[in-house]
Formats: sequence, structure tokens, C-alpha cells
Amino acid sequence: MTYDPMDGGNLDEGVRAFARGLEHINLGWAFVAACLRLPGISHFVQILIDASGLGPHMILRRSKAGLSSID
Repeated sequence: MTYDPMDGGNLDEGVRAFARGLEHINLGWAFVAACLRLPGISHFVQILIDASGLGPHMILRRSKAGLSSID
């Protein structure tokens, strides 16, 4: 997940991108996002997410010629 602020600022990825999205909901979620974006916390949560299998995944693209029928 990547968050682009569209103002020339830095891109955020992963947990920090999710937190940037939470900032747009309301003040309560903005506070949660601010806590989640703290350097030590965001890195720790990102490690937990990656270790549990929810990290980045490679999406394979197949062409029609590469597909085979299964009998």
C-alpha cells in the first residue's frame, strides 16, 4: 500500500500509508493514526504484519497463451 499526498511530499508505504488514510476519517482515527505513525511503533507493527504473512505479495500476470486447461 502506498499513500501519495499529491502535494510533492514524501510517499508513505505499508503501515504508515494506512495510517495516513485513517487521518481523513475523523479526529478519533486521526489520533490513532498519529500514534501509529510514530517511528518505533510503525516499524514494530510493520514487522508484525510482515511476519504474520500480510506483507507485500507478488501478483503474477498470465496471458491467454500461457494458460492451460485442467482436465
